[in-house]
Amino acid sequence: MDADLMSDAQPAYAPAVAPGALPADEAAMAVQESAWLPVVLWGQGLLLAAAGLTWAHTRWGRRHPWVVGVPVLGLLGLLVADHAALLLPNLM
Repeated sequence: MDADLMSDAQPAYAPAVAPGALPADEAAMAVQESAWLPVVLWGQGLLLAAAGLTWAHTRWGRRHPWVVGVPVLGLLGLLVADHAALLLPNLM
């Protein structure tokens, strides 16, 4: 059994994107320059939390600061890594 062509064939290519239609951070190998500020601020928060954990370790003993500090340091580390990944080229 064969198929019958009932209408004209459509082109198989996608239309080209006009130059300047995409934002600059969507171009090939572009980075999001706006991610620098969150990386710096979350990094400062991570350093302050680590300093606070060190202070708590000297005041509270050995185990209690880790119960409080590990979730905080983990969250801040993930936030720094998430925003630092935006600084990598977008075609990696």
